[in-house]
Parts: sequence; C-alpha cells; structure tokens
Amino acid sequence: MFDRLLDQLESPRRHLTFLVGLLALTFVFTGLLAREARRAEMSRQATAQGVLQDMVAGAAQQWGDRVQTTMYGSLDGAMKQSIALLIADPMAPLHQVEGLAELDRFCVDCRSEITSPVFHDIEIVPGEAATHSGSRSAIIGTSILEQVRAGNMAAVHKLFYTALYVVPDSLGGPVPVAAYIATDANRHAVRVIAFEVPIALIREFLTISFSKPRLLPPTLSNALPKDSFFVARASVGGVEVLPGAANAGFSASDTLGASGPIPGLQLSVGVRPNAERKLVIGGTSTARLSLLLALLTTIAGLIILALLLVRREAELVRLRADFISGVSHELRTPLAQIRMFTETLLLGRVRSDLERRRSLEIIDQEARRLTHLVENVLLFSKTEGGRDTRLAPEPTPFAGEIRRAVESFGPMCRSRDVEIRTELQDNITAAVDRGALRQILVNLVDNALKYGPAHQRITVGVALFENVARVWVDDEGPGIPQAERDRVFESFHRLQRDIELRTAGSGIGLAVVRELARLHGGQAWAEDAPGRGARVVVQFPGAYLRVEPSTELAAAS
Repeated sequence: MFDRLLDQLESPRRHLTFLVGLLALTFVFTGLLAREARRAEMSRQATAQGVLQDMVAGAAQQWGDRVQTTMYGSLDGAMKQSIALLIADPMAPLHQVEGLAELDRFCVDCRSEITSPVFHDIEIVPGEAATHSGSRSAIIGTSILEQVRAGNMAAVHKLFYTALYVVPDSLGGPVPVAAYIATDANRHAVRVIAFEVPIALIREFLTISFSKPRLLPPTLSNALPKDSFFVARASVGGVEVLPGAANAGFSASDTLGASGPIPGLQLSVGVRPNAERKLVIGGTSTARLSLLLALLTTIAGLIILALLLVRREAELVRLRADFISGVSHELRTPLAQIRMFTETLLLGRVRSDLERRRSLEIIDQEARRLTHLVENVLLFSKTEGGRDTRLAPEPTPFAGEIRRAVESFGPMCRSRDVEIRTELQDNITAAVDRGALRQILVNLVDNALKYGPAHQRITVGVALFENVARVWVDDEGPGIPQAERDRVFESFHRLQRDIELRTAGSGIGLAVVRELARLHGGQAWAEDAPGRGARVVVQFPGAYLRVEPSTELAAAS
C-alpha cells in the first residue's frame, strides 16, 4: 500500500532530465537551421526581387521598341511621298501633303472611330509674325510655334511627333499634336504642318502595342493575358495618356528619346502585387521560414514546460520525503506507546487495578489512533490512484455520530488537558456514509488537537442551513493564513510554520476530508473561528430535520 502511494509521488527524474537536454539540443539545432533558412530566404528574396525587376525592365523596353517599330513601319508610299514632297518644297500646298494625316494607317488594329484631323498650317517668315491657317483656334498654333522656337521640336520630318499642350478648358484640355517641320537651307524652320490626334486613339494604340510582344515565357504566363501579371502606364509632358495602377510592387520605365515617334513618352510597367508569386519559381512568401520559427517557438515552449515539470518533480521529491518522515513519526509514536504499556502489563509492573485500566485505555487510544492513520492512508491511496471510493449512504443522525467521535478522543483530551465540547442541533439527518462521516470527524478533531495549544477548548458543532448540514470544528491555535486556506486541502501540503516547529503530520488529513465531502456532493473550507484559532467546515447537501416517532404520536393525539 505504502509502496503504491510512494510510486505516485516518484516521477522519472532521469528521463525528464534527458528530455530537457534533448529538447535544448533540438532547440539549438533548430535555431541554427532557422538562421540558415532565414539567410537562404533573404538571398532567395533578393534574387526574386532582382528577377522581377529585370522582368518589368525588359517588358518596358520591349513595349517602347514595339511602339517605335509599329509607328515607323507603318509608313506607306503615300506618307513617304508626302514627306519627300515637303522636304523638296517646304511651301508645297497643304492638299499635296495631306497623306501625312492618315492616322488609321499606323494602327490598323485600333477600333476607335477616327475623326477628321484638325490641321494647323503655320508659316514662319524671319523677322515677321507667323501666319496661321487651320480649322481650329490659333491658340494651339501659337503654342506649337513656341515649342518650335524653343527647340523642343527638332527640325526633321516625323511620323507622329507628339507634344502635349494645355489649352484653356473651353478648348478641351490637353491636346496631342503631330507636327512636321520644314526647314530652309540654313535649317531654320519656315513651316509647320500639325494636326491634332484623339487621345482615345493614342491610348488604344499603346494598349494594343503592349499586348502584342511576348513579355513572358509560356511556362510562366500559362497562356494568361499580360494584364494578369503587369499593369501598364504611359505619360508625356506630365499628363497621363494611359492611366495605370499606382500600387504596383515592382516597376520600370522606358522613355522615348527625341528621335522617337513620340519624344518624351514615358512607358512604365509594374507587377501586380498578387502576381509576384506566379512569376517567381517557388513563390515569394516566407511560409517555410515562418514554419521553422513556429517550430522553434514550440520547442522553446516544450523546454519551458519540461523545466516546470522538473521543478514540480523536485517539489514532489521533497513532499515524498516529508510524507515519509511524517507518516513514520505518526506510526512510531502510537506503536511505541502500545509496546511500552503492553510490556508493562506483561511484566506485571502495574500496582493497582486503576493503573491496569489506565494502561489499557492508553493502548486502546493509540490503537485507535493507529487505525485512524492507516484508514487515512488507505482512503488517500484510493482517491489519488484514480479508483472509485465506494460509499454506502444511508439516513444518518449527525448528533449521535458526532458524540461518538468526540467520546473516542476522551482519553487523548484528558492526557493533554484539552476541553472538548459540542454545539449540536438535534435531529439533523442526511444520507451519508457513516464510516466516511466518522473519518471526517476524526480527521478534523485530530488536526485540532495536533495544531492547537495545550489546555485549549475544541468545539464541534452541527447546524442546518436550509437543506444543507454544516459540521465544523474550532480550535484555539494560531489559525490558518488567508492565502493558505485553500492550499491546506491539497495533498501533502503543510504550513511552513508547522514544518519549522516539527509538528507531526502527513499532510493528507484535510485532503481526505475534502475528497469525502466531494463524494457526498458537498464541500469543505477553512475560515476564522469566532474567538480565535481556525474553523474547518464541511457541508453535506440533502439534510433535513427528522421528527422522532414519539413526537409524531404526541402531535397526533
């Protein structure tokens, strides 16, 4: 029985120590692995970012090349003849060079409706004011002339030389203009032929030219449209021609130079945030690194838990030692008393019948005490081992059981000069196990005798509160501190002052009391006694006042 109880207290300390060491070693190796994984992940992220940046830079460059190639390659014979005629005769009539305005030729795939172009014919005579003829206000023509004189328009023939001019709102806002500049022998501009281009046409052309080239390998694009991965944006002169998303993760730009078909046109390509993982093999997330960090955190938690278990195990070892010491002391004391008085009787050293009776009373008292201790250990062993403690509840008058329990402590109380009195409300009855109730009372009175001072007065009482019976035992000792009143019912827990004073005890008496109360559906707690000292209360549900038969007969008559 004692071996089984000690086995419950004894934990595999060497195994726990080995487990802590193994977890610590695993933590170190996992930490190193996480560090290397973080370095590898950072390197891979840098490589992925470089790949994405190269992708968008290449896409922007290919887009710019496509714009120039498409525009320059769309010159047909009529446009070339018009340009050649303009170079040969800068002052040629406008109707002879009207082929320059055939806008539908540079974008055969564009679906926008081509409106008739708005021409501006500006003649520049040195030393005189320029003359303007055209189908729209001369304000745009004046702006074009200012750009020519400022050198913003090179004196060479262009196909779709575009400049953006901000004109008054009444004229419609930003206007893209295609201009052809004729020069004299000294390369001075003498004539500018310009026409306005619809912004919708430019936007559609840029969109189509962006979708034509293959910007991604088929293995990456998976036949999806480019706008699933990239967002395109184009602007010139600070005005957006093709608006695009502003939250692209990676972006690159390509600007057409002065010799390009649209000088100053800035083409920007960006990667959509949700497309980054698709474009980089292996993705760009840090899921694996996060998994390693989670594993590292878990191992750290296990190490902390193992350390707490080791600490708890050390406490259990200490409690085991205290329990063995306490039980040994409590067993040795009654056994020594029984042996001593038994030898006295056997050797005939008693001088009178009174001494003989006194010796027998002490033997009986210590035997009862020894029985009480063994029963405590038995009950505790059953409850701590997870086995059910079978009870046999039956209607039991509390007053009679309390009187019998108090009478069993009579010799011990007289030996210590302790007064024990009762405060009993008669006829309180509840369905309880008589043996369990007796064990509870014996434990409580024994604790009051053990931890209270000599010459004290112990009070045992019972009263009915609605449908519950409360049994209490008061002593006149130092009491139980507020912070310890719940812990004293824990197994093996003893107050530090009792350990320092070397007061005998096993630390299982109140644990047995609470467990037996719980098995009855009740509870137990400690509080201050009305005068001084400690009071331990045990509550039993289902109690009632039992009417005696004689009382019933008297009431009937």
